[in-house]
Amino acid sequence: GRADESSTIWKKTFVLDTNVLLHDPDAIKAFKHSVVCIPLPCISDLNSFKKKPGEIGSNARQVIRMLEDLRKVGSLNSGVPLDNGSVVRILTQNEDYSFTSTP
Repeated sequence: GRADESSTIWKKTFVLDTNVLLHDPDAIKAFKHSVVCIPLPCISDLNSFKKKPGEIGSNARQVIRMLEDLRKVGSLNSGVPLDNGSVVRILTQNEDYSFTSTP
C-alpha cells in the first residue's frame, strides 16, 4: 500500500556556501526545522579566511568554533541536531550534491 502522506514530515534542505557563512556566521542557525548542509570545501575556505583581519576573519573563526562545538556533540557527517529543530551536516566530497525528494 501507499504510505500515508499526512504522516510524512518533510524538511527543507539548505546548502550554505563560504560566502554566506562569511557574511553571516549565524546562518547555520537561521533555518528552523531544516537540514543545513555545508560542503566540505567550504571548511578549507573558512580555514584560509580565519587569519584575515577584520570582520571576514572574525566571522570565519566564529563559524569554525561553532562547527567544532557541534562536532563535540555528534558526527557532522551524519548530522548534529540544533535547538531550533534543524540538523547541521557536512557534505563530503564523495556525496552526490543533487537533492531529490522521495517519499
